[in-house]
Parts: sequence; structure tokens; C-alpha cells
Amino acid sequence: MADVTNTPSVLSITASLLSTTYRVDMTISPSVLSISVSVLAPSDITDNKSVCMNAKTLSVTEYVNFNYNSYTFFNGQHIALNKTGIYELGGSDDNSSNIVASLKTGTIDTYGENINRLRDGYVTFRSDGDILLTTVGNETNVRLYPIANSGTNVIHERRIKGNTNTSGSFERGIKDRYFSFELSNVSGSSIDVDKLRIAMEPIRKRR
Repeated sequence: MADVTNTPSVLSITASLLSTTYRVDMTISPSVLSISVSVLAPSDITDNKSVCMNAKTLSVTEYVNFNYNSYTFFNGQHIALNKTGIYELGGSDDNSSNIVASLKTGTIDTYGENINRLRDGYVTFRSDGDILLTTVGNETNVRLYPIANSGTNVIHERRIKGNTNTSGSFERGIKDRYFSFELSNVSGSSIDVDKLRIAMEPIRKRR
């Protein structure tokens, strides 16, 4: 069973499955699509995950254990809304615990006309601490690259340094074809990423 409520900016769907009820709230603005999925107990919400997509870049952010169904950035503040009111998402921790934040690309095919290898990487970011780059090759081979912050809360570019003394950022001999890249904060540090650049080195033509 599903009940649908539609207004010009909000679509709310409540569906019952056996003894559990799920509520889906969808908020659409010119730049952000927000979808919130809630598990409803007889009296109230007990669990919640919200997914926001930037309609311009198609980037997606997930919020877990935040009982909100709408988000916006207004007057220099991150604002969240639910049925009880409007709240500012501020502070540097999550109820005295470090905030864990990360962003991850999809899986990328690094081959083109040539068989390519990862060579150099650069990250342009702003943070009050260090950050971490994680690469996953062929969906199984995980490699970690710590990136030291050299300009507290100042946007700057850092070259990724590999774990060995090679001329490039990444180790020689990595033969993976498919890669995903994840940037994450360290020990609750803030993280504001402008761009991640990965340079490829052609090895030989594909046959």
C-alpha cells in the first residue's frame, strides 16, 4: 500500500510492507534533489538515511542517523529541516565523536587507445588537518596515500606521494585497469575538495 502526497516542491510517499512502514520524502529545488528514507515505528521514526544529489554536478551525499528530509545552504550556514523544525548543522564533532567524511568516484576504465598506468596525482583542497586518498584497483586492490596538509583552512594543491621512492606519485608495477578514488578526512578533520587530478602514463598501444 502506498500513499502519495504531491506539492510543487515536495513529493512524499508512505509505503507499508508487512509490519514495517517506510516513508520517502523527496524535495526538489533548482540545484538540489533530496531523498529521505525513514523507517517508521508505531509512534515515530527509529532509523533514517537521507540522500542528496546536486542536480548540476550529479554528485550524491548520504546522511545517516540524521532525521531530516530537506537540506540547504543559506547565509553561510548549512540548514536541515524536519517535521519538528529548522536546524543548523554546525560544530566540529558529532555528539563528541569525530565526524567521518569521504567522497568517492565511480569505477573508471583507465584504458583508451593505450594501456595506461597511474603516474601522478594532485589534490586541491582546504582542511584543518590531513586527508587520505584511497585507490581501489579492479574492485579489490586497495592502496592508501596519506596527504599532509600544508595550509590550515587555506585552499592549496598537494602532490600525492607514493609509498616508495619513485619519480611519480604511484608505485611502479600496478597493472590494474579499473580504478575508483576516495578522499576522506583524518581524525575528524574538515575537508573541502576543489579537484582531484590523476595523470596517466601510456605503456603501449592496445592490440
